[in-house]
Amino acid sequence: MKNNLDYNLVGSVEPAIILLHGWGLDKSYFDRLVPKLHKNQKIISLDFFGFGKSSKPKEYFDTYEYAYHVFLLLKKLNINSIILVGHSFGGRVSIILSSVFDVNVKGVVLTSSAGIDDRNLIVKLKICKYKIAKILCNKKILPKKLLANFGSNDFKNADSELRQVISYVVRQDLKHLLKLIDAQTILVWDKKDKETKYKICKILQRNIKNSQTVLFTTGGHFAYLYNINKFAEIINIFLYNLK
Repeated sequence: MKNNLDYNLVGSVEPAIILLHGWGLDKSYFDRLVPKLHKNQKIISLDFFGFGKSSKPKEYFDTYEYAYHVFLLLKKLNINSIILVGHSFGGRVSIILSSVFDVNVKGVVLTSSAGIDDRNLIVKLKICKYKIAKILCNKKILPKKLLANFGSNDFKNADSELRQVISYVVRQDLKHLLKLIDAQTILVWDKKDKETKYKICKILQRNIKNSQTVLFTTGGHFAYLYNINKFAEIINIFLYNLK
């Protein structure tokens, strides 16, 4: 089956703002943001493979593969310069695009971005227990329904085609790429975020050269949605200062 990456494109003025959603979500999560950004600014929102109207990803997909297909879309649309706006998993993709690929990235906005491995010893022990249980289940020593007790909510909610992909994604620690990001970067966070904790924000700021942090007091992992007007203003001011 041919890969179909569904996207919306509005406006004509570059740099193009590329909106990258979180895992388990889709481009509609940016619908309230788009009208609040500069008029005529080129804006692309897309559905990552496996979500929204895009086709299912191949089982070998990882974060780099997702980033590669965004890169191909930019080439297809002849986009010359971009500002990346990534939420959660979209932040992972933004980190890779702004550090590895040959893309003219003018700026990066990461909100509740994933990509840094902050798992403690207890979590790593749980992963080890899951791998052992999986082996025993495959050998029919334990019932397969036992595996339902393991994994994150994203893993449990994913269908069988996406479970292999998410297992690749969550194992990829992108910290080594942060020092390669040259573009000005804004980190937007809520200290109460329980999904991508504030300590990840601090790691990002320490390692990305031209970065600054904006903190909200509401919204948790979806601080950008709960504070949509302020978030839009941050992007608009950011865009103005880049010109």
